[in-house]
Amino acid sequence: MLRMEENNLTSLTKSYESPIQLPLYSRIPKNVRGNLLYRKKVLEAGYSSPEAAKELWIACKRDPLFWINTFVWTYNPKMIPLCTTRPMITYEFQDNALWKTICCVVNQLDLHIEKSREMTATWNLLMVYLWFAQFHNGMSFRICSRNADLVDSTEDPDALFNKIDFMLENQPDWLINKLQYNRTNMHLYFYETESGIDGSSTTSDVSRGGRTT
Repeated sequence: MLRMEENNLTSLTKSYESPIQLPLYSRIPKNVRGNLLYRKKVLEAGYSSPEAAKELWIACKRDPLFWINTFVWTYNPKMIPLCTTRPMITYEFQDNALWKTICCVVNQLDLHIEKSREMTATWNLLMVYLWFAQFHNGMSFRICSRNADLVDSTEDPDALFNKIDFMLENQPDWLINKLQYNRTNMHLYFYETESGIDGSSTTSDVSRGGRTT
């Protein structure tokens, strides 16, 4: 286990100019079998002792790609007859896009993303927002889609909050559990970090008033 101290977001983005430089990046297997075995080993370590679980929590806070490639799961109904639930294993271009998004959030820069289908752009943005809110203090995000049901609907797997719920529910309870956050319609709030994610449909008044990260 790599012992690391907590750090703030500004020093994190200044210390590492690319995702390849992140502390645990090189340790994560990117093939499916190797990644699943690595996840199993890490889970066993976290369940073995509170000290190991705390170290892993700090590692997730320090290295977003470690958290994503070790603890985040996604689903894709198109994967029939294969398993529709998949470990999130990022390609290099996704790593670069994720890191650029994180740096833009920290440095308050605009970011325009050109996307095509099946490139996980929506998942990527939601993973970034969830990582900030789950592990860092005082963050506030707003997610939008063309109507309310596409933002938050427990019966629609395409809804944005449905994807966030899926990521939360598939993390081990020593990393996050339901007692540590409040989840209501169009709203997610983490008690420990005092950070949250809210949703709205894209009306003419979307995000008018109030402030978000």
